Amino acid sequence: MKHINNIHTINLNNSAYVRIKIRNRPIVAKMLIDSGNLVNDLISEEFAKILKVKYTPLEKQVGTAEKGGSVKIIGKSEPIKIFIEGVPQGVIIQPLIVKDLSHPVNVGRDFLGRNGGKLEFTPTEGYIEINKTKVRMIKKNTHMTGGEVIDSRFQKVFRSHGSYVHLDTGMIYEGVGGSIYDTSIMHGHSGTSDLFILVWYGHI
Repeated sequence: MKHINNIHTINLNNSAYVRIKIRNRPIVAKMLIDSGNLVNDLISEEFAKILKVKYTPLEKQVGTAEKGGSVKIIGKSEPIKIFIEGVPQGVIIQPLIVKDLSHPVNVGRDFLGRNGGKLEFTPTEGYIEINKTKVRMIKKNTHMTGGEVIDSRFQKVFRSHGSYVHLDTGMIYEGVGGSIYDTSIMHGHSGTSDLFILVWYGHI
């Protein structure tokens, strides 16, 4: 089965991903920041099934930035609130569900525009700024549960004895849910952010 890696031709070895957590769910995944995605927020059919999202059926082919490229849309999801690692505020996506998309979530210019997003690259690193918070992006092969994870919302999921759902890529991790009452300090990933206190109530 051929999987669609990205909507725009980019070097997937570069830092172009962030970890995201689904609101009120012990699920963490990698999201591709694809500046060449001119379509919409996108989610893979597989990830949509894992999340059991409600959606409106919608069958159509949409052209991509690649010459002759297209993706098959099978529906439009209900709004999903996600948290980006290191960014205190949640953001909303209402993605199109794509067949054979190899990344759980792919967002592009529309997402950046809605959330005050800016991209910055150095020879070795990539950064994204969302709603005035700047964080370092990760690479496709960066370990999902590595020691560099400093966001308590994500740490809680990884400590809950969960497992990878998408075994061939390691891009989706599902933990065991539970109640949370968190007061924790996080350091900005960019190395330039000040300390800030995150208070998190409710459930994973």
